[in-house]
Amino acid sequence: MDPAVAGEISTICQSLAWLDYFANEERFGLDSLIELYAGERSGDVLGRVHGLATLGLVLTMFRAFRLARQRIAEAVAIAQDSDHPAAIGPAVFARGILQWTTGSLEASVDSFEQSASAYNAIGDIRGWGGSTASLCWVVYQRADFASAAKLAADLVRVGQNAGDPHVVSWGLMALSALGLTVGPLDEVASHLSIVRDMCIQISAFRTQSGACRLLGMCRLRQGRLHEAAAMLQESIGLVEARNQRGLWSAAPFNNLAELCLINADRLAGAPRRQAIRAANRACLKALRRTRDAVTWLPETLRLHGTLAWLSGDTKAAHARWQKSLTTAQNLGLTVERARTLLEMGDRLGDVVLVDEATRVFVQTGARVDQAFSLHARARMEAASGADASLTLQRYDQAIAVLDEVKAEYAFGVACRQRAQLHKQLGLLGQARADLAQAQRCFAAVGAAVEQADVKQEASVLGERDGSA
Repeated sequence: MDPAVAGEISTICQSLAWLDYFANEERFGLDSLIELYAGERSGDVLGRVHGLATLGLVLTMFRAFRLARQRIAEAVAIAQDSDHPAAIGPAVFARGILQWTTGSLEASVDSFEQSASAYNAIGDIRGWGGSTASLCWVVYQRADFASAAKLAADLVRVGQNAGDPHVVSWGLMALSALGLTVGPLDEVASHLSIVRDMCIQISAFRTQSGACRLLGMCRLRQGRLHEAAAMLQESIGLVEARNQRGLWSAAPFNNLAELCLINADRLAGAPRRQAIRAANRACLKALRRTRDAVTWLPETLRLHGTLAWLSGDTKAAHARWQKSLTTAQNLGLTVERARTLLEMGDRLGDVVLVDEATRVFVQTGARVDQAFSLHARARMEAASGADASLTLQRYDQAIAVLDEVKAEYAFGVACRQRAQLHKQLGLLGQARADLAQAQRCFAAVGAAVEQADVKQEASVLGERDGSA
């Protein structure tokens, strides 16, 4: 094939690949094969490297890791021999995605940094954006929140200056994921709503699915379960309707499983049994997705442990939680491991585990998780029969952080619980204020049952106090 013709085909395929990755995975795979064919027929280095690297990404999505590794290694070797940034950028980016997917996070950081540098050298903003966004997510998972925040801000700034909505959306999503951990959650929800609308406008279905997933996760952390369910169903609907595969398609199934477990935990009798069956189906579906996308696996295993606990199988719960801890430890996912420690400590009534988790959250700056761990510690203090004034201090500390990060439902629950302490201490004015605050929170998140219960408690308190 004439090199000029092959070069034109290669350029067209690269442009199509950027569109098809977000809209149609089958066409994305076809783009890679056409470009590789043209590159091999003509001897064009860039065409061969792009074709092999893109084919490697497709094989990674389909979990054909051995074949992906071979094709990507070939692409990297050709690129390094050429010493051309335009070839090095996509080759080492594909290597980084494979390393990330299979759990080699430290190696993937080096690959993404090398790729971003190569793309930057030739002024390829979209290529730089893809590598930088991936790097941002990896350092976020490794709890380097300061680096993640800087990279995300760079993505937004460069994307806005270049007028590239894809790069802007990646930066906003990365900032939002960070906000899910450091707060405040109300700002996260606002950003993600903007990203979702942006993705709909540019038909970036894969990014739209990710934005809906993160928004669903945000609503879960706020306790807005109906809104969370709607967003997660939209995310999973896009994944399933478009047969999305790869690392990102696994995450929303974890969040759906968490939603089902929360529902089961709040119910009793026949509705609880039905909710546990739904949670079991969701957990199994999540495991099928995350066992080959291992950075999400510790979360899946933690959810499976909670499922066993709610089902009354404490032995299985312990085993699954321990496996979650080991997997997170091996991957270097510090905060994810601490989340499992918190879940175990809260369920088992183990103060040591909760305190260990809290230390990690404080050290890393995971403020939202810290708020939940402080609340768990206050509940444990109350259950132990400790001095009411000491327990009150625990609740004061937890409520302050819950309010700061805007974890609405947990804030309402904590205020309701603190109202009982205030009542024990004869501080009826503070008790009424707490119940009023709790009622406002439950109304905001749509927790009708809790809202009605608090209204009744406030009424009884008013009667005992001789006031309306």
